Amino acid sequence: MSTYQKKEILIVDDCEPFLSQLVDGIEKFDWNSYSCKVDAVSNVDSALEMSQNHDYNLIITDMQMPDKSGSCFIKNLRKINKYCKTPVIVMSGFFRMPPSSEYGIYAENLIFIDKPFTLSNLRKVVNSALSTLPNQTKGKSS
Repeated sequence: MSTYQKKEILIVDDCEPFLSQLVDGIEKFDWNSYSCKVDAVSNVDSALEMSQNHDYNLIITDMQMPDKSGSCFIKNLRKINKYCKTPVIVMSGFFRMPPSSEYGIYAENLIFIDKPFTLSNLRKVVNSALSTLPNQTKGKSS
């Protein structure tokens, strides 16, 4: 039986060209012990709908979006039982470390990354987040 696992990632960002670059970059990385399937959406409502219908191992979201904020998305995502502890990478070009009170009980497993960043830096952050997952959790054997 192979230990090779498929990890599913959801990316939420309102900037379509940037979103496309992220998807391509993550899917093309050489991830030693797993492969990544990436879904991408450009707004919070679509992201919440996708989250209901899939079992993502990692969520990557922008903070500043025109419809609803990344904070709003995270708070609603954490209310979905299967995502209460899922790692979430929060990206922002207007980065500031939010006070813990802003996320309260939803703060577990939040990772902040400042835009702009290199794909190499993103790879390190994604790899770190995915490596903290137990092998049995949402991983699919190939």
